Amino acid sequence: VAERETVANLVVPLYRGAAITGRVIDAHGDPVENGWVQVFRVAAHGRARNLLGGGTMTNDLGEFRVSRLEPGSYLLLASARNQTDDPVQWQPAPTYYAGATSLAEAQAIVVERAQTVSGIEIVLADATAALVSGTVIDANGQPLQGYASSQARRISDTFRDYGGSSGPVRDGTFKMHLTPGEYELETRGMRPGVMGSPRP
Repeated sequence: VAERETVANLVVPLYRGAAITGRVIDAHGDPVENGWVQVFRVAAHGRARNLLGGGTMTNDLGEFRVSRLEPGSYLLLASARNQTDDPVQWQPAPTYYAGATSLAEAQAIVVERAQTVSGIEIVLADATAALVSGTVIDANGQPLQGYASSQARRISDTFRDYGGSSGPVRDGTFKMHLTPGEYELETRGMRPGVMGSPRP
């Protein structure tokens, strides 16, 4: 722009972001409610990176919609919120579209500008769950008394386990059924008669 010049009649086009819609079901064909669908952008060199805030939860019908996507190739990873005190030895494992349990076997979804790709169905694979149990003790080495809960969060180099798995601690003991993988465990308890949020 030169001195005293007025530049007029500029047109800046705005484009609506692309979207991917679909549903998540378990191995029995039932919808997965409150499941988490993560989105990974596939870069030009073939590596996938997790999008910041790129994900959404499923509704009661197992449906999801991921929006505001730029044109490109994407991978989807769906996971369910496990009930760790459930005696069932089979648990749904994190599964990539379409039906892959590893990043190398995942199928990319290509979206164009402002395009909505629909009809995506992710079937969560079942995995044999291992029983993990133990005791929670206090600073004096005694079994923890009062209300407490335990949480297991899967550790992965490729995705974040937003949902995790949780279960109650009863009489200082906990029991979880977890699918194969590496986890970090955390317990939060509350002293009897003490108000406020649970202490770590």
